[in-house]
Amino acid sequence: MNAGIDALIDALGRKPFLGGGELALGDIACACALFWIEFRLKADFDWRARHAPLAAWAGRLESRPSFEATVPRA
Repeated sequence: MNAGIDALIDALGRKPFLGGGELALGDIACACALFWIEFRLKADFDWRARHAPLAAWAGRLESRPSFEATVPRA
């Protein structure tokens, strides 16, 4: 997981989205994977605390109505 997260950070760089200036399928897929990790493993793997730029990107995505509507409830 660490190597995957490092790859996402490299791909994101200073861009607003992984592919550049617009939301794309890669952003959705990667965000869903990270949100699942957070939902199931947060106590053991808190990626947001260790990776502020990725956490900011995730925050932009999860504030979208399409993401808000699909948040799993415990």
